[in-house]
Amino acid sequence: MHYFVAYDGSDLSEAALRRVASLADPEEDAVAVGTALPRNDTEFARERGWLDEDEAFDAALVAERARRDVRRTLPAAEYATADVGRHAPAGKVGSALRRMAREADAETVVVGSDNAGGVVTSVSSVASSVAADDEYDVLIVRHDRR
Repeated sequence: MHYFVAYDGSDLSEAALRRVASLADPEEDAVAVGTALPRNDTEFARERGWLDEDEAFDAALVAERARRDVRRTLPAAEYATADVGRHAPAGKVGSALRRMAREADAETVVVGSDNAGGVVTSVSSVASSVAADDEYDVLIVRHDRR
């Protein structure tokens, strides 16, 4: 099985990492994780602990720190980022994540989302954009069950 996890450093995306860690067999399954990084968005990076208060935005540094956080839960996962505009709409973020999922040959995409709703139809939800692709199954993690 090939899994892809959409990761943005939120509590629910962390829960999605843990869910895949519990589902994937390290000997049999491939896991890829992807982050859509808003360009030059220091606030986004600082909120996630990927930049210190005195650091300027550096995409490579932010990506490396996000990768470090992913590896705490999924040490063997492949990790990639996609550059999106600072104020990218959910559709653009979703497109970037779908592309990464396809590149990873994902059979199952795992997304942490508290705003996906009972049925994934919210126009503003990144989860709905990712779930719209019928090339893979989608698991939406809506609760952090730590």
